[in-house]
Amino acid sequence: MKRVKLIVAYDGTNYCGWQVQPNGETIESMLNRHLTELLKEEIHVIGASRTDSGVHALAQFVSVPVCESELTLGGRALMRSLVALTPDDISIRGLYQGDALFSARFDAVSRSYRYRIC
Repeated sequence: MKRVKLIVAYDGTNYCGWQVQPNGETIESMLNRHLTELLKEEIHVIGASRTDSGVHALAQFVSVPVCESELTLGGRALMRSLVALTPDDISIRGLYQGDALFSARFDAVSRSYRYRIC
């Protein structure tokens, strides 16, 4: 098992936050769905942190568990395909191969947040 690192930006206006929720669409559920469709295997991503409903992100790191065979598609092709599948309010800003133990949640060395209330 390998890991892919994604850097994702999103406009959270239409989402119930990051984490999968039983009663609404979330960023995590969208990524899970589209990666599962793309890789033809059920995928469960892990985000560096969670956001609340309506919150936006500029660079959310995400780890994606993949099999060695799924990496044969190649990084650029995988990124282009994922960009094509995700809606316009979710942007894939980077895709990198990580080691098997990489966790976006536990390997983060820092996090920064900016709160703006209008």
